[in-house]
Amino acid sequence: MTNTSNLYRKVRALTAKVVTAGCTPSEHVSATNLAVTIITKHGLDAARIEWPAPPAGFAWSGEPGRSVVVEIPAEPKAGKPKRSRKAKKPTEPKAGRPTKKAMIIAMLRQPGGTTIETLMAEFGMLAHSARAVISVYGREIGGVTYDKATKVYRAATA
Repeated sequence: MTNTSNLYRKVRALTAKVVTAGCTPSEHVSATNLAVTIITKHGLDAARIEWPAPPAGFAWSGEPGRSVVVEIPAEPKAGKPKRSRKAKKPTEPKAGRPTKKAMIIAMLRQPGGTTIETLMAEFGMLAHSARAVISVYGREIGGVTYDKATKVYRAATA
């Protein structure tokens, strides 16, 4: 069996959530509508509750405590009609600068290949970082070969 005093306490707490107490209008409306739902569901007496006035822009859809708070539709403003936005033409993507990844892959694919020193000078990276980049990007392009005599890295030909 439900304790009605607890339900009335909950409903009073919900109806206390008003704009003047720091709530937003939407929170006020939500809390009031939930209070109405509790009263309807449990068959409580709505006359025992002090119902707040709805916030600006909202109104009761009927009797407070028996119906919900609804938004009042705004009247269209007189004066200039709103401009409609023109449909934008689809544009081709801009050809941006090549990424560091694309540049390193291109250096690996060139016939002469590339060296760690070239990557260090071109991109300002340390030797261990250059080797890591070659390892990672090399896997993506199908492997890299290394010539010990010339210390050149090249993309493996498939």
